[in-house]
Amino acid sequence: IGADELRLLGASGLLLNSARGAVINQDDLVMMLESGDLGAAAIDCFDPEPYDELFRRRLVATGRVLLTPHVAGFSAQGIESLCRRAVDGISMVLGLENNTDNGLVSK
Repeated sequence: IGADELRLLGASGLLLNSARGAVINQDDLVMMLESGDLGAAAIDCFDPEPYDELFRRRLVATGRVLLTPHVAGFSAQGIESLCRRAVDGISMVLGLENNTDNGLVSK
């Protein structure tokens, strides 16, 4: 995703990238934020990972970004959901019924 695609979001647009850092042309992203042609960006993945310090500084200097580490799923709810889905998958393969509703995963 480069300048042409980011321009479509407009000055009030928000880019959210939680997929892969390489999906976004980072130089174009900074340019669009600096010029005001893109409203803001929220990013939790970078290329390379961990992020390049110069890139981070350029982003932060725009005052239009939220940067977080790529760990959004590591919350109590996220871990519980992951465990429940794992049990559901195992239960399905084993032909068990009611999966996480039968107490295999406690709260």
